[in-house]
Amino acid sequence: MMQPIIEVGQLKKHFGNVDVINEVNFTIKAGETIGLIGENGAGKTTLIKMLLGLEQPTSGTISVFGEKAGSRLARQKVGAMLQENTVLQSVNVTELLQLVTSFYAKPLPVSELLERAQLTHKRTAMTDTLSGGQQRRLSFAMALAGNPDVLFLDEPTVGMDVAARAVFWQQIEALRKKGKTIFITSHYLTELEAIAQRLIFLDGGHLVFDGNLSTLRTQYQGTKISLQTHVSVAALTEDKANILSVNQQENQVTLTVRDSDQWLLAHQGELAEFHQIKIQPMSLEAAFNELIGQGDRHANIN
Repeated sequence: MMQPIIEVGQLKKHFGNVDVINEVNFTIKAGETIGLIGENGAGKTTLIKMLLGLEQPTSGTISVFGEKAGSRLARQKVGAMLQENTVLQSVNVTELLQLVTSFYAKPLPVSELLERAQLTHKRTAMTDTLSGGQQRRLSFAMALAGNPDVLFLDEPTVGMDVAARAVFWQQIEALRKKGKTIFITSHYLTELEAIAQRLIFLDGGHLVFDGNLSTLRTQYQGTKISLQTHVSVAALTEDKANILSVNQQENQVTLTVRDSDQWLLAHQGELAEFHQIKIQPMSLEAAFNELIGQGDRHANIN
């Protein structure tokens, strides 16, 4: 069995009397693409900074490639794109990337970094003349400079326009296919839904979910089935344990079920009575709202 490359055990982080991270445990294996999700203030950025060795935990353990987070070995194998742009001023784009690549034993060529970040046309531009979106792309190039095995991306597409975001996620998909381990936070939940194989939810510093999107949908929100039929609602909802909600307007019925396959199997004898059937898995955003809403709090994901 493949050994984890990152191990987190009983991790806690306090700022004064505030528990930012509280007894968080998880492991990450090579090649995973993980979406880290939570409300503003849930502890996502603090967790990433601890995994990078930029913040020290109050208690608990973090191991990155078998060593302490932030160790020399870990820094050579890890790349990071934090929320704050860490771009030096008064140098041009190529000079900055040449400086950053000099820190690594086996860096990627500057020309490749420029291409991946869509900045080839800006290679001689001074960094302080770049737009906010271009500076984010330059931060991405800097994160890739050492050809890392693990990539941490904290709100990577904030400030990018729609076209730049689309190209950015194409780059992430290409890195995923190369076997890179990618750890992402983003408020654009539809983007995470498309790329992340695994989701970790933080709520108030606690890890409240760790699994794939299919499991999340089944556990917290299910699948929506809409159809037209004269079959009674009572007959359609006999399996109470599988029904999360039901809405009827004349002969139009909308059900939310935990397991759509189970529901269809139970009603296969009535399929001839169903018309215009639509089956739609709930979105990650809906599941997110359902999960953190269990504490009677409204989700702010904007």
